[in-house]
Amino acid sequence: MKQVAAEVSRERAARAESSAFTSGRGARQLFPYTTPHAHPLIGHLCPDLTCTIATGDGELRSARLSRYTTTGRFILLAPADHPAITAAAGWRDRLEVVIATAIDHGHLSAALIRPDGAIAWASAPDQPGDTTLLQTALRTWLGTPTAPAGATVA
Repeated sequence: MKQVAAEVSRERAARAESSAFTSGRGARQLFPYTTPHAHPLIGHLCPDLTCTIATGDGELRSARLSRYTTTGRFILLAPADHPAITAAAGWRDRLEVVIATAIDHGHLSAALIRPDGAIAWASAPDQPGDTTLLQTALRTWLGTPTAPAGATVA
């Protein structure tokens, strides 16, 4: 019986690995601007995260990231006080900004997500993130900013 259980377990693991490979979930895209010290999720498909979102009237509600990915635009997911919000100000006309007070991923505090679901830039909770790398990613995918980089957007 132990042998059968071990074999079934191996088969399940093989199916899960095969599924991740064929669906692209296990693949990582290499972007020309990533560095050895860049966040390890850059280039991977973003999971459908659950976030705590601040509404316009100041209320907090839970929402899935997939709710915001239907526009075909890049998404910047970050807390309101994250340096990424200011760093991306020049691209706000080509970018959906989702202000999240909490993200249900222990290694992620902010992310730039491409329309295909790939994480183009990310930062960890214990690090503010490399906003220079964020701006390089934004220039790579969205072109020149329309406002000066670092400008405050009302």
